[in-house]
Amino acid sequence: MKKLLTILFTFSLLSCSILDTDIPTTEILEEDAIKTEADLRDILNSAYDVMANYNNGLSQRLSELLSDNIADGFTDGAGFFNEVYTRNTNFFNSEVGNYYKEPYFAIHRANTLIENVDRVELNDASRSQIIAEARFIRAISHFNLVNLMAHPPGYTSDNSHPGIAIRTVAGPEPITRFTVDESYDAIIKDLRFAEASLPESNGVYATSYAAQGFLAKVYFMEQNYDSAIYYTSQVIGPGTPFALTNNVSARYTQNITSEHIFYSLSTGSFDNRASTFIGSFRSDVNEPFLKVTQELYDLATANASDDRAAWFEEVTREDGSTFYVTTKFNNNFQNVAIIHLVDMLLTRAESHAILGNDLPQAMSDLNEVRNRAGLTSISPVSTQAQIIQAIRDERRIEMSIEGDRVLQLKRQGASGDDIQIRGADWDCPGSILQFPATEGFPGFVFNDQGGC
Repeated sequence: MKKLLTILFTFSLLSCSILDTDIPTTEILEEDAIKTEADLRDILNSAYDVMANYNNGLSQRLSELLSDNIADGFTDGAGFFNEVYTRNTNFFNSEVGNYYKEPYFAIHRANTLIENVDRVELNDASRSQIIAEARFIRAISHFNLVNLMAHPPGYTSDNSHPGIAIRTVAGPEPITRFTVDESYDAIIKDLRFAEASLPESNGVYATSYAAQGFLAKVYFMEQNYDSAIYYTSQVIGPGTPFALTNNVSARYTQNITSEHIFYSLSTGSFDNRASTFIGSFRSDVNEPFLKVTQELYDLATANASDDRAAWFEEVTREDGSTFYVTTKFNNNFQNVAIIHLVDMLLTRAESHAILGNDLPQAMSDLNEVRNRAGLTSISPVSTQAQIIQAIRDERRIEMSIEGDRVLQLKRQGASGDDIQIRGADWDCPGSILQFPATEGFPGFVFNDQGGC
């Protein structure tokens, strides 16, 4: 039987001639849709495009709303953002639903590519690289979903608690949730294939370094700190193209710097890869929809020598009331650093510090970040606990409003630390997002209803 291939074209793939043509359907036969390497690349580009769409602040905003970085008091018409903030999302929250479908769109396109790559005659190197890029996209899309929709590794002793549906085959068939252990295993398997098959240099596309960076992040969330150290060390140091610049704000511009390991590139208004960040947090035009807490502001501005203090402002209204904002996204356009060198340095630093196996290296990585920001080095006689806390403070400042904060708090909670987030236990019902009602088929297990 001949199979139909549904192609969801993005505008970037539509030519003027196609736009001017009356197209009765988007369903075409696979053998007609995929004939050349260029056809494969079009599908791959469309998968990258969707991945950039949900990394434009869409997923990061949901993550930050669950953290302690966002100030209370915002209003949204339908109340969907407030449901996330109050940890009370339900099956019909359209903001969660709109996000949830995006990573699976990218996964579907990646799976479609993998299943059809043999239709085109390719040399072994090209074939392997195309599959590796597709598996990279699939891995980080699954990782993004499991971070928001499931409790982290360590929530149960064997990680048998529910994770997400891992899709490795294109198609709409219902799939029940894998365990978190199974979810992470699938993500790691894809990333290790990508690591082995991707080149070190690949333009704006995925590289072996990007796969290694994500492996470091995955292992860090698993509390597998030895593996996190190994993979961060593949990206950091001599022999790699990555180094900190002398400008703490360089990665929040349209410039590509030596700090970028994997990023989404903004080329203008038609292709603004930070649009949700800018729309939610920009503070130099109007009062922003989302503001930051005074706690974060105070932490970031405590030292007058810290260049990153410029990322935050206290604003006074005409009535005398005050609020706090971030300036990170006060641009018309900017790129999104999905993985960057500061993340890797602080991940390696904290991994060493937690293990206690190389505190000098932990302090060296920490000091590289601090010194670049204009701060002095941490005291060489600092205790292990002091080093860990200093690293976590640096991470909160450096990666504020990038969707990282709540993940780190949950990892710490899963490791046994007494963690509360805005007065509630880190793992209370509602600390993870509810799945949309569209998943309500027999056998699918929803998350507990929230309200904590």
